[in-house]
Amino acid sequence: MRRLCLVVVLSGLSLLAGDLAPLARSQSSPKPSSPGKASAEEIRALIQQLGAEDYFVRQEAQERLRGLGVAALDQLVEAAEQADLEVAARARFLLRKIRIQWHDPQDPEPIASWMNSYAEASVSRRMEIIRHLAFHYEGQGLAPLCRIVRFEADRGLASLAGVLALRYPCPGPKYRRLLAQTVEKNLNGCQRVAALWLQQAVRDRESGKPDGRFWAQALRQQAHRFQASHSLLEMEILQQLLEYCWSVPQLARQGEVAQAAEAAVQVMARHGHESAGKSLALWLLRNRQWQGWVQLWPRLSDSVRQEPLMLYAAAAVHQHRGETRQAQQLLLQVRQYPMNLSQRVQLAERLRREKLYDWAIAEYGRALGSGPDGRIGIVGLYYGVLLADLQRYEKAAQVVQKTIQLLQAQLPGARGDAIINDLRAKQWFWEALAQQQKKGRPDTQLLVKAIQLDLQELDAIIALYRAADQPQEKRQAVQFIRQSLSQLEQALPRRIVRPLPNLATPFNQWAWLVSNTEGDYHKALKYSQQSLHLKPAEASYLDTLGRCYYALGRYEDAVVAQRLAVRLEPHFQQMHRQLQLFEQALARSRSDTSPKKAAPQTK
Repeated sequence: MRRLCLVVVLSGLSLLAGDLAPLARSQSSPKPSSPGKASAEEIRALIQQLGAEDYFVRQEAQERLRGLGVAALDQLVEAAEQADLEVAARARFLLRKIRIQWHDPQDPEPIASWMNSYAEASVSRRMEIIRHLAFHYEGQGLAPLCRIVRFEADRGLASLAGVLALRYPCPGPKYRRLLAQTVEKNLNGCQRVAALWLQQAVRDRESGKPDGRFWAQALRQQAHRFQASHSLLEMEILQQLLEYCWSVPQLARQGEVAQAAEAAVQVMARHGHESAGKSLALWLLRNRQWQGWVQLWPRLSDSVRQEPLMLYAAAAVHQHRGETRQAQQLLLQVRQYPMNLSQRVQLAERLRREKLYDWAIAEYGRALGSGPDGRIGIVGLYYGVLLADLQRYEKAAQVVQKTIQLLQAQLPGARGDAIINDLRAKQWFWEALAQQQKKGRPDTQLLVKAIQLDLQELDAIIALYRAADQPQEKRQAVQFIRQSLSQLEQALPRRIVRPLPNLATPFNQWAWLVSNTEGDYHKALKYSQQSLHLKPAEASYLDTLGRCYYALGRYEDAVVAQRLAVRLEPHFQQMHRQLQLFEQALARSRSDTSPKKAAPQTK
């Protein structure tokens, strides 16, 4: 990649005097060592003069800082937060005049489009772009993230980009080398906070000995920034930084880091309730920060503490602490809470996302038995999917069978038949997997029935393909694959005018089916990447991408894609199982010194 070319456009009117050149020059004004360059000391002196009593001194300093452009960016960012209103106002004005070419000519799509729009994007859109870059495959978003770290005037956004780059998976030498080269190229010599994080992470990986003192200090500094601002963004950055430290065993075990982490959690517990108490409480629950939860809970408003989800969360904390009686009281309270069907289903899904699976199952059971409702088919489907993800296939099939019976009584006619057919295919598929758990092999006749009822029941096709041990069964499975792919190809958009998310599904489905069975794996990879261009940072699509890399024998890429998927949707157990499969394959490939074989290709 060629070195990023920064374009500094010096345009616009000066803050107070229009385009008039200063009428007087101060003999004490520092002179840049060469045009467009200045030492750090010279820049600091010029910034101080932005608040000088003499108007002409202020104007002269402002014009010289404008001429320095990007070279003065870091110190102007600091100056924009000064107590001196004159200095802060002029610094903010100068920051607006610095124009940066965010797009590198070698950026691939869709990154090129995102970065081309970055300069004119709102703060919320910039945050969205940063998140998309942080979950882009093959580390292609790392270089743009480093540019944002280096040149973003908003320090919070720069730090967000840095901490998300810090958390990018690096399971092997390829990605560790990529991160090191990207940081060296884009952030060499940069002293911004997030740049220092990334530079230290590279040194830690090279030495194999993480610097606990550095990271403890980083946690303390970020906790202070959050405490001073109560900003949701600063809290998110602190949470991401904590999760990074906890994810590195050698760091998490160091006493100084553990103490700094505990102190940071306490800062959030004391102050986070003012801005995002509910989300913070759930974050503490997910990360098993029990003491932080206990500190935060009494600070939450009564209305938040009485919400069913929060009552369940509190019960989970009490259970962990061995306080069974308090947990049971809360569970009794939440069961008496009046809810309609939609509210109960939403609660069940939230419980699932917090990995409170048994309580999610109980709420789905109550929803399914809540009486006649036309939406009961969706309830039964979600309920069954949850059970199947937990590999409780027999129970999942029973739930769907009960749902079908309810629908037959409530929705007679064509509409009911269409929903029932979808559910029946799921029922037979899960019954086949239940047989596999008992006998070691799925019931292939049930799989065939499910596929014949719904040709887009792709996981049933995959299960049949893998189970086929007779030539006739294999031919039948391959025929189903071809028929399903033909249907998906008809659904593919012929021309993509705008990258709409709803266009992504057939690309993802095609890639999933082929990568799990046979066919053109390279084409499957291309389609999977296309789905992520249309709908970035989608966990299920990253899950498919990981499978495509695995099929091609690119195990390190597979692990990276799958870890990104798991970070987005950590409650899906199937994604964790697939990640374990990829990590095992990567470990075997490192110990295997035999020549690598090309990935099989079947047209």
